[in-house]
Amino acid sequence: MDLESVYSSEASDSELVSLLNSVSLSGLGLGDPALAARLAERAEPADELEAVYAQQNGLTRLPTPLATFPALRLLDLSHNRLQSLDEAVLALPGLTNLILKHNQLADDALPKDFGLLRHLRELNLSGNSFSQVPHQVLELASLTDLYMASNRIQTVPEDLHRLQRLRVLHLGGNELESVPKTLGNLYSLQVLVLCDNRLTELSEAICRLPRLRTLLLHANQLSTLPASLVRLRALKQLSLRDNPLVRNFVSSMEYEPPSLVELAARSVKLHGVPYGPADLPAALIEHLGSAKRCVNKRCKGVFFDTRVEDVQFVDFCGMYHIPLMRYLCSSHCESQQAAERSLQPDESDSEEEVGWRRRRLRRVLLG
Repeated sequence: MDLESVYSSEASDSELVSLLNSVSLSGLGLGDPALAARLAERAEPADELEAVYAQQNGLTRLPTPLATFPALRLLDLSHNRLQSLDEAVLALPGLTNLILKHNQLADDALPKDFGLLRHLRELNLSGNSFSQVPHQVLELASLTDLYMASNRIQTVPEDLHRLQRLRVLHLGGNELESVPKTLGNLYSLQVLVLCDNRLTELSEAICRLPRLRTLLLHANQLSTLPASLVRLRALKQLSLRDNPLVRNFVSSMEYEPPSLVELAARSVKLHGVPYGPADLPAALIEHLGSAKRCVNKRCKGVFFDTRVEDVQFVDFCGMYHIPLMRYLCSSHCESQQAAERSLQPDESDSEEEVGWRRRRLRRVLLG
C-alpha cells in the first residue's frame, strides 16, 4: 500500500473510481500510437468510460483518443516519459483524479489553462522535476489531495492557502528550508508531509491547523519545535526521527543514580519529617533548604542534585513511540499516569485540557 493510501482517512477517490467502468493498459510497453489504437478499441461505448490506467508504457504524450471520453474521471499515466501535458487534457472537464507521478515533467509542463479542470480533486505530480509548485495548480479550487513529493521544490508559494479544500499536502523529498506562515491558513488540512527536506525550523503557523491529524517531519534539520504544537487537538501522528532535536535528545540522556544523601533528603522533605539545629549538622540543614520542585506542576516531588531523565520506548510494528520525557524526581513520577503529566500544563488548565494533551502525545513516532 502506498503512502497516499496509508494516510487517507477513508478510501481514496482513485480506489472508488477504479470500481467503475475502466480500461487498464498498464505495463504493456505499447508506445504512443499503439496504445492509442488499443485504447480506442477497448473503450466502447466512449461515453461510459470513467477510468484509464496506462502506467509504464513509455508514453511521451497523451494518447489522442482520451479527448473523446467525456465521462472520464480518473486518468493514471504514472511511470511514463511525459515531458509535458498538452492541452488535450482540458477536453476532460469531469476529471477528478489525475496521476502523473514518476514522469519527466518540469516547471513549464502543465498547460496554461490547467486551472479549467474545475472538478479535479486529486493531483499527483510526485517523482518529477518541478522546482516550484506550478501557479496553475493554485487555480484548482476543488483540489483536496496534492502530492508533489520527490521533486526539486525549494519554496512553497505564499498563496498556497488559496486551496481551501486541501486535505492532504505531500511535499516530502524536496529541498525546502522553510514553509510560509500562510500554510497555517489551510483550515481543512488533515495530512501534512514535509519529511526528507532541509527544514531548520517550523513556523508557529502550523499550530493553527485545526484538523491536522498527521504531521511527518522526519529527516530534516529541526533542532526545536513550536511550543504551541501541543495545542493541535486533532494531531495523532508526529514523526520526528532523524532530526537534530531527536538525536541530541537521545544522545544527551545520562542515568546518574541518586546518592544516599539525595534519597534521604527527599524522604525528609516528602514526608514532612521535622528537623532542626539540634537534630542535624548545619551543612545538612542547608542542603535540605536547597530542595527543588519537580518541573511537573502537578507533582509533589522534590530533588536536590540529581534528576533522572528517562525516555520510555514502546515497539509498535517496527517503529517506536515516545510518548513523553519523564522526570523521575520522586516515586510519584514513576507511575505512567504521573509521567504523562510531564507535559507541564499550566495550573489554570482544566482537567479536560490536560486529558486531551495526554492522549494526543501517545502517537509521536520516532522510528
